[in-house]
Amino acid sequence: MSTKIKEYLNIQNWDKIKIIASVNAKTLELIILSSLALITPIFLKHPQILVGVIINAILIKGALSLKKYQLLPLIIMPSVGVVLGGYLFGGLTKFVFFIMPFIWLGNTILIYLFKKRTNKNYIFTLLLASFSKMTFLFLSALILYLLNIIPKPLLMAMGYMQFITAILGGTLVLTELKIEKWFKPIK
Repeated sequence: MSTKIKEYLNIQNWDKIKIIASVNAKTLELIILSSLALITPIFLKHPQILVGVIINAILIKGALSLKKYQLLPLIIMPSVGVVLGGYLFGGLTKFVFFIMPFIWLGNTILIYLFKKRTNKNYIFTLLLASFSKMTFLFLSALILYLLNIIPKPLLMAMGYMQFITAILGGTLVLTELKIEKWFKPIK
């Protein structure tokens, strides 16, 4: 910004402009991530591994960069997109309605553990969060399966594939963070 413009703005106003720009950037990031979380399962539809990697990357990216109160759309939108798209689990999509609240809680677990990150080791956090999400989803799906609410193929989709997609999504975010850091100018 030129010194002429800075002269016209006193320092107090300049700080307000920085705050507004920061809020606008975070709002834009929230809108983009939420939109991607919704439309990815609608337009990509299949395979589950590709959709899952993208969704988990969105969840982790949001956990690392957004405020807690901004994360609800990221938690909910992916499973809504699956139902609206109607194809990811093929004929099993109608059963996603029964497991949606558990998917939301699984996404919350993943995000919460990344938000918490008491241990700043990214790889440890990724492994813990991915395993926790998978375990919760599989046990929830197992109970629903044993109660004859969901079929076995949906139970299987809530197992190890959840771990794999979370690990790969987290690896994608880590790669993006490393590239971003590499391109940041040194001050």
